[in-house]
Amino acid sequence: MIEQIDRRPDFEVVATQQFPMKLTSESMKRQLAYATKTAAKIVDRDLRAAFEKRIEDLTLSLDTFETHTKARNYAVVVQRKSKSENAS
Repeated sequence: MIEQIDRRPDFEVVATQQFPMKLTSESMKRQLAYATKTAAKIVDRDLRAAFEKRIEDLTLSLDTFETHTKARNYAVVVQRKSKSENAS
């Protein structure tokens, strides 16, 4: 993503940071609940059915899910360059 921002002459990356993220069975259930709502919006019936099947499989696998502590969230702060900076 940073490379895409760098290719835009009118924006610059000001800061980036990684944050530790703990994935638990409960947090995964929330992700899958969101996926279920999103899948319902898929117009293509076959594609929607494939997503729903995958969500079902993942939901069943939560019975054996162990907490994962090596995940990361990322933040990127982007600023629009001033017009004078764009001219150079």
